[in-house]
Amino acid sequence: MTKETQENHSQPTFTSEKSPSASVNSLAASAIGRALDYAGSTPRSPITDYKKFIENSELKRLGEGTDVVAYILETPDGPEVVRFNKETDYGFKKDKFAAEHFASPRVPIPRVMDVGKWEYADYYAVSELVPGKIFKDFSSEEVVALTPVVVETLGALHETTHSQTGFGWWNPDGNGKHQSWRDTLIVLRDLGVNPELKSKSLFEPKVMEQIMAASSQLLPYCPEERRPIHGDPGHNILIDNGQVTGVIDWTQSMYGDPLFDVAKLDLHFPESNFKAVFKRRYESKGTIPQNFDERILCYQLLVGISDLVHFVKNEKETTYKRRKAGILKAIQDSGITFQN
Repeated sequence: MTKETQENHSQPTFTSEKSPSASVNSLAASAIGRALDYAGSTPRSPITDYKKFIENSELKRLGEGTDVVAYILETPDGPEVVRFNKETDYGFKKDKFAAEHFASPRVPIPRVMDVGKWEYADYYAVSELVPGKIFKDFSSEEVVALTPVVVETLGALHETTHSQTGFGWWNPDGNGKHQSWRDTLIVLRDLGVNPELKSKSLFEPKVMEQIMAASSQLLPYCPEERRPIHGDPGHNILIDNGQVTGVIDWTQSMYGDPLFDVAKLDLHFPESNFKAVFKRRYESKGTIPQNFDERILCYQLLVGISDLVHFVKNEKETTYKRRKAGILKAIQDSGITFQN
């Protein structure tokens, strides 16, 4: 078999045509409508070989992320989602683990039916198609209105028990990569000393050193808790008709302090004031976390370091300046005296 033949062997058929007004949400809505048409019909035999089924299917493009492209897969029981990644199945396997171990009526996570790889092509995953629009894609007014349902869903996730070991980012087997939460936080802090940054025009060493030093002084306030954390909820919670319908993309998920999710949402969606909404939730349960403010600030500084590194490396000047100003203001407004 020649290389050219290998590369074209057993590949699914892709359809990419879209009208100017087509979007991920409209395609999903159309597919969900077709899924409803199947309701009440005679059940078909379940698919036992998804790889072979995909190879003989025509796929309609649904959308794409940084590393993943998603398509609608029409099956006998209705449409499902098939995603492709050229580099790895790491995130797909984490999605599958999360669906099997963290999903509940309060934390809806789409089922993952199959994860695999073509010998000469991409990794793939087939998962349940659920309706909804990503939280971050709503208007500012809608984001504020939807904040309580996001808080309740994440609160339920943070209360989920599990038997896996380790801290920080967990592997597809469900076990964390680090021995402690502190080790995880140090990895995040030390992103700021990436040698690649020195050659970038936006990089400001003194600013990064100030933020890193402040986060280091706050680390002792952060407890060794080991609860499930999504890691990037604002970009991966689907909402339809005011209700959370799916929590997706568990690539950044960790075990640690749940206030990390709170801090990230509060930093990225300041109009929602997630910190205050979560605090009211804790108050209603009579369990306000100790050192609440210090922990939130520490995690926001660490998330801020990661954000600034990304903006510097990708030369995103406007977003870099906005995030830098927000982080420095948070340090100033905290009232905490930091040593230089």
